[in-house]
Amino acid sequence: MPQAPDPARGPSKPAKAIDALRLSWKRLAGDETEDPSAADQTTLAALIATARRNHAAVSGTVAAPDQRLTRVFDLSILSATSAHDEPDGLLLVVGRDVTLTTSMRRSLIESRQRYKDLVEVSAAFAWETNADGILVFVSPQGVMGYGIDELIGRRPEEFLAEPLDSGSVLPFAARQPLADAEVWMRRADGSAVCLLVSALPLYDDASNWTGARGVCRDITDIRERAIAIARERNRERILALSRTDSLTGLFNRRAFIEELERSSAALVYVDLDNFKMVNDVHGHKRGDEALMEVKRLLLNATRPTDLVARLGGDEFAIWMDGADEPVAISKARRLLTQGATMEGFSGSLGRLLSMSLGIAIYDPNSGESIDPLLSRADAAMYQGKHPGKGSCCVAPAIS
Repeated sequence: MPQAPDPARGPSKPAKAIDALRLSWKRLAGDETEDPSAADQTTLAALIATARRNHAAVSGTVAAPDQRLTRVFDLSILSATSAHDEPDGLLLVVGRDVTLTTSMRRSLIESRQRYKDLVEVSAAFAWETNADGILVFVSPQGVMGYGIDELIGRRPEEFLAEPLDSGSVLPFAARQPLADAEVWMRRADGSAVCLLVSALPLYDDASNWTGARGVCRDITDIRERAIAIARERNRERILALSRTDSLTGLFNRRAFIEELERSSAALVYVDLDNFKMVNDVHGHKRGDEALMEVKRLLLNATRPTDLVARLGGDEFAIWMDGADEPVAISKARRLLTQGATMEGFSGSLGRLLSMSLGIAIYDPNSGESIDPLLSRADAAMYQGKHPGKGSCCVAPAIS
């Protein structure tokens, strides 16, 4: 049986070899370097034992920290004696500082792992094509419902939702850096998907294009929401156009009738006097300007709760919510006075542009519908024109 080391005889020869290596270590690594760790000392002992046992060169790596970093060395150990000489003879040790190389290799491995992790967890997917425009790499999880094996070796244009226009170039074949290009493609289930693609071209040392690489992000939900919003706005615009007069922006006849509150109110029917002369003498542009002046007068003479509409041509209407006959007459007379500004649009000094007003009071308990109410106000307006234009008349109440 092997005997335990005798303390009186001092340390074993392998231990002496390690102590000798420590001195060489200091000279190799610098005085600031600490002794190798216990694990690395075990490695040294194993290397020494192997070199002496086999009488052949052995190599290994050991590390030791200094005040700034951990130094790493590649060691080669060779027994300097033959197999017939003393088994614990001299050793030849050659060391090389590989700290920088090891650090760079470790950083490269960490960088690659970081990139791999980010690619795998990212909502975007990475891709690369070769000089033939074929996919040679996609993110490991695949994309658009396809597995990675279903994408590698195929051309991106095979997955387009619609064929490319003549002369168009896919981002997957970019010759210049490209950012945020939208491409509609097909998922594995046949549905459309909108991808936001950024790409960088690849060139070899001879400046030959060798492919492209980049990332894609699925923005289908964003685009579909934008399309839905645009459609809704377009519908609202069409609805607004169907309810408003294109020139003045006031309610048209249909919208005016739909918006009327069925409560007590006064309806004022407005008709322009001698408007045709304005168009005939000054042209339709001047006539449009006169209509815009009427709009201004009507809005200035009413409250925000009142409704103002252009019923068509040179006919307008005002719904004075909650107004009784005295209030309606007072406002109508004030409007006629302010309407003097319209005379500047007249086509002739003998036929001045003015307005005639007809007033009909609405009683919700009478059962009268809107059309008869409009007819009463219209009849009152024409009755007021007989003695002279630019006047106001009130329709008789319903019996």
